[in-house]
Amino acid sequence: MTMRRNLIFMSFMLISLNLFCQKQEINLIPQPVEMKTARGKFILTKSSGITYDNSEARNVAEMLVKKLNASTGFKLKVQAGKSGAIQLNLKSSADEQLGNEGYTIESGSKAVIITANNPAGLFYGVQTLLQLF
Repeated sequence: MTMRRNLIFMSFMLISLNLFCQKQEINLIPQPVEMKTARGKFILTKSSGITYDNSEARNVAEMLVKKLNASTGFKLKVQAGKSGAIQLNLKSSADEQLGNEGYTIESGSKAVIITANNPAGLFYGVQTLLQLF
């Protein structure tokens, strides 16, 4: 009887270990072409700034602030520049790999930077960011 209990216990432990060690999957729609994950996290606070580097990006930044303020109760503000906790940047010269609607998101503990060729790419990047929140 003890041998059977030990066998059941070991089987349970192996299954648990296997589930624990599996890579966490991040489900996004649409699925990114490429994604690299690392340890750490970005925390949005009531003092986080949202910035944009080009007047064409301002509307997307304002839309993001409205959505975040509505869902968090914060009173986040939009500013021109590149120093915010969330930065929306348009490339000065087009990156052919991104195309018209592509974007990149880089996230660290201090900032999230969304970069695109066009405002449409920033818009889609913001949609992905909102899913990640």
